Amino acid sequence: MKALAQCPNIHVKASGWEMVDRQYTVDAIKPIIKQLVAIFGEERVLLASNFPLTLFRQSYQDYWQMMHDILVELGFDETHQRALLGQNARDSLSSYKITTLHDPFHVSGLFTSRLREVSVSRVHHLIQSRSPVNQVPQIGH
Repeated sequence: MKALAQCPNIHVKASGWEMVDRQYTVDAIKPIIKQLVAIFGEERVLLASNFPLTLFRQSYQDYWQMMHDILVELGFDETHQRALLGQNARDSLSSYKITTLHDPFHVSGLFTSRLREVSVSRVHHLIQSRSPVNQVPQIGH
């Protein structure tokens, strides 16, 4: 994670806790959120749900209340809470506009593979265009 955090254009989405443990606890995820914020900073962490799988443990409303309570317990002020609970996601996605309404792949049923292709090429483009070559981390080396 620290290697990825060296690239200023990479954000981290934290969700899917129930994929590891259907009965995860606040005490299990609180240190993870704290560490992600310490590594990436408040502006590059996006707290998210894994809806509808979130429902394995609790209601959607209870999930977001829990996330809010965790941020309060960690000492985040209201501005940082808003950022982590949604504003960061809106800000990071606002510069990307993938229009699907008129996409012929959507009409033909190939939208999913086309979106994956667009996303992969977008990530590759971002890394190449916004990070100097020497700042792109070598994962697995």
